[in-house]
Amino acid sequence: VDLHGPHDHQSLISQDRQLNMLDAFAGSEKVRINYLEAYKKWAGLAKELEELSTSERANEQEIDLLRFQIQDIGDADPKPDEVGPLEQRHQVASNAAHLMSITGKLLNQLADSDTSVINQLADSARLIRDLQSTDPQTSEFTREFDSAQVELEEMVGSLRSYVEDLEIDPKEISEIEDRINLLETLKRKYGNTIEEVIAFRERAVAKLSKIEGRGDAIAKLESDLKKVRKAVDSKAVKLTQARRAAAPKLSRRIADHLKDLGFKRSKIEIDRVPFEFPAPQGAETVDFIFAPNPGEPSKPLRIIASSGEMARVMLAVKSALAKQDAIPLLVFDEIDANVGGEIASAVGAKMSELAKNHQVISITHLPQVAALADGHCVV
Repeated sequence: VDLHGPHDHQSLISQDRQLNMLDAFAGSEKVRINYLEAYKKWAGLAKELEELSTSERANEQEIDLLRFQIQDIGDADPKPDEVGPLEQRHQVASNAAHLMSITGKLLNQLADSDTSVINQLADSARLIRDLQSTDPQTSEFTREFDSAQVELEEMVGSLRSYVEDLEIDPKEISEIEDRINLLETLKRKYGNTIEEVIAFRERAVAKLSKIEGRGDAIAKLESDLKKVRKAVDSKAVKLTQARRAAAPKLSRRIADHLKDLGFKRSKIEIDRVPFEFPAPQGAETVDFIFAPNPGEPSKPLRIIASSGEMARVMLAVKSALAKQDAIPLLVFDEIDANVGGEIASAVGAKMSELAKNHQVISITHLPQVAALADGHCVV
C-alpha cells in the first residue's frame, strides 16, 4: 500500500524509491538483478578480506589460545565411544568387594560345598538313569538333564572367570577415575559431549591453519576481488547507461502531467548522484529535482515544503509510471486540498486514469474528484 496525504509521500521522499521508479521506467530490473548478484559476491569477498587482514594485525593472542586448545585436546586424545565403557568399568571396580562377596556365595551354593547344587545333581543323575533303564521312553529326560547340567557347569566356569577379573588393582581404579575426570574437564571447556570436543578441535585446527596461512589467502582474495570488481563495474556501467537514457524521458513525461495539474512552466529533472564505491543499488542513486515556477531555485523533491505542490507532483509521477508502478493499492488522503476549478478536475482525471492499473482510494471534499469514482463511502 502506498499512502499519500498532505504531509507524507513515501514514494517521493525516498531516494531509493525514486531509483526504483527510474529502473522500472527504464525496464532495467533484470540488469539490476544481474548487477546485484555480482555486487553481493564482491561484497562477500571484501568482507572476508577485511576480516582476514584484521586478524593478521592483532591476533597473536588468538593464535596462542588456538594452539593451546589444540594441544590440550590432542594430548588427551579422547575417543567418541570410550566414556560408556569407562564409566561401566569404574562402577564395577568401585563395587568389586561387594560383587566378589555375592559371587563367592553363589559359587559356594552351586559348586564349592558338600551340599552344593552340582553335588546334589549327581544323586539326581543316578535316579534319572535308573528311570531310563526301567523305562526307555524316559530317555528324553536324561538328555534334558544332561544339557542342564552342562549349562550349569559352564555358568560356574564363567563365574570363576568373573571373580578373577574382579580383582582390580587400586592403581587401575585411580587411572580410570583420572581418565573420567579428564574427559569431564574437556567437556566443560569445549563441548557437552566427546563428539563436540573432537569437533571443537577440528574447527580450531582449521582456523589456525587459515590464520597461519593467511598471507597466501589474502593474496588470493585480493586477486579474486579484482576480478569480481571488474564484473561489478561492467554490470554497473550497463545499469548506468539504462538510467541515463531513461531519466530525461521520464522527466518529460512527468512534466507533461504536471502541466495538466497547473504547473504550466515548472521544471523537473532527475539527477544522478554517483557513489565512490559500488553499492547494492548500483554505481549511483538519483534525486528528483523540481522547480514549480520560472525563477525559483530547483530543489530535491524530498525537501520541498509545500504539501500542496508535493501532492500534485506525486500524482504526476504516479501517472507517468502508471504501468510500471508495482504497488497495487494507492490511498490519497486529501491531496487535492487547496486546489479547485480546472485543476481539481485535472486531479480527478489523473486519479481516474491511475485507477485503470491500480486500486485507488481517495479521501476528498471536491465534487470534481468524487464524481469520477466508481464507488462512494460517505463519512
